[in-house]
Amino acid sequence: MEIQELLKYFSSHPKLPELLSEIENKDNKGLHVKGLSGSASAFIISALFRQSNKNFICLLNDKEEAAYAHNDFCSILNNEEDSLFFPSSYKRQIHHESLDTTSIVLRTEVLNKLSSTKKNRIIVSYPGAITEKVLSREKLEENTLQLKVGEEIGIEFITEVLNDYHFERSDFVFEPGQFSVRGSIVDIFSFSSDVPFRIDFFGDEVETIRSFDIESQLSLDHFKKISIVPNIQDERISKNQYSFFDFIPDDTVIITNDLPFFKDRIDRLVIEAKHKYEEDETEEKGIEPSGFLLTGKEILKKLEDFFVLEIGLH
Repeated sequence: MEIQELLKYFSSHPKLPELLSEIENKDNKGLHVKGLSGSASAFIISALFRQSNKNFICLLNDKEEAAYAHNDFCSILNNEEDSLFFPSSYKRQIHHESLDTTSIVLRTEVLNKLSSTKKNRIIVSYPGAITEKVLSREKLEENTLQLKVGEEIGIEFITEVLNDYHFERSDFVFEPGQFSVRGSIVDIFSFSSDVPFRIDFFGDEVETIRSFDIESQLSLDHFKKISIVPNIQDERISKNQYSFFDFIPDDTVIITNDLPFFKDRIDRLVIEAKHKYEEDETEEKGIEPSGFLLTGKEILKKLEDFFVLEIGLH
């Protein structure tokens, strides 16, 4: 049976209207659905998402489980833009030595899309990512440069802004956080994109905006407007941070399969990070974990403001 046929089957399930009614009920703050295993959960969530007008945040127990679920949603919904993956900024353990640029780009992309578009999505995450604090919407907007074709802005102004964002000027861009200027062309690698942009100017006017391949330098897509976002993990930018749940809309649906385990996993991660911080005797030991991590208790408190749907076999 094809994936879309399966989605159609789950979408017509007799219990689905009841689930939708519970989600839409503003006086209801949660529901526990039993009897689902394997990919059945992903199909039910996808069916609910398609028939509602809300963002869904799926909180899975670890990174691997979350990555599999994200791939499931992309396949079921047949649109990669409908599902986003929100990872931790760190490669392994949560401490300042192991920041992962690729993951920071993915995190920034999620926050930027939540902030700049009204499109609803399924966002998939896990304890190591959710425990990390994020910029407020206001701070993200303050540190986002919007560029669009036809506007007069000037290369000199863009250069000043990028310097303020702590971007590195180089001859060629090959990683996020870099920019280059060659005559009337400015290349910028934003932390909210996995490919760099090439902005071509006619005088002070933005004439064209294109993404391009780093290796071949060939154009990929044309854009009418883009957002340039700096490294949101840079301490010079992210001094005041908040919970991810302060960033999302109030009517967002939170989905989990084991909330107590999720909380305990976060608490273990915070304890590990504190031990790592205390053992680090170097001068560059970074921020004390309580400055950028939330505890399990703090996250459960945040979840009280949302509808929480627990889905599992038992």
